[in-house]
Amino acid sequence: MKLMKNHHSIRAKSAKFSQKHKMSLFLIVRYKEHSKNLKNAMHTIFLDQIDSTQTFAKENYTSFPEGQITCVVADEQTQGRGRWNRNWVSPKEKNLYITYYFSLPRTSSHLSSLASLLCVTLVQVLEKMGFSPQIKWPNDILLSYKKLSGVLCETSFQEESIAIFLGIGINVNMDKEELSSIDQIATSLFAESEQIQDRTLLLDNLNKKFARNLKVFQKKGFFSFLSFLDSHLAYKKKRVALFDGNKRYEGVVDSISEEGALNLFFEKTKETKSFFSGDLFPIL
Repeated sequence: MKLMKNHHSIRAKSAKFSQKHKMSLFLIVRYKEHSKNLKNAMHTIFLDQIDSTQTFAKENYTSFPEGQITCVVADEQTQGRGRWNRNWVSPKEKNLYITYYFSLPRTSSHLSSLASLLCVTLVQVLEKMGFSPQIKWPNDILLSYKKLSGVLCETSFQEESIAIFLGIGINVNMDKEELSSIDQIATSLFAESEQIQDRTLLLDNLNKKFARNLKVFQKKGFFSFLSFLDSHLAYKKKRVALFDGNKRYEGVVDSISEEGALNLFFEKTKETKSFFSGDLFPIL
């Protein structure tokens, strides 16, 4: 069953696929209005409601076009999740819930920086909209030191390639009451600007920018984005606590390494240590 036309199309390969997931006609129409270059648009799947775009992509990626980025976007998630399987509050028709699927050669370098690449991309898009976001290492976007967005990167190693599932949730039009249901200090573009934001325009701009950035990443690795990430690093030169899953560290945010790791400076020992994963908290 053909659900969409031109490059924004999917062919249902099973009854389970076609009946279980309803297409979001609102997002489809609005996206087409904004996307002026459909010939070069990425393969985009619009869903009305889904448990998780990340889960959907991992269950259906074998039916996606080869050699192309597929963007799975939903109006609502019933089981949205972030890192460490944390719940991601996902109200209907308020935010953007996205998973990008693509594959890279097994020999690709800087895979651990893919989440940072998407963070950089969103910051670049938001700055053009007049916002001043920061990147909270390793995978969050902040506005006014409140969480706006989070990124989740998962991989599946194949014989000759690596399947990448890069998820992002962006709080777009949640109001203060809805934001209060989140278990951490959060914000939305609407809460910061007091203006309703066009989700489909944001999606279109994000898709185009990410496609361009990924091409640069494939040719040059993450090096081209290091200085931008470093200059937008939240809590830079401030004391933070970092929990790496086993131990808590306290230090000063120094910089980002060439491999995308966070460099923490320890005042007592005058040493700098690099961390490739962990949770970061400011020390007030």
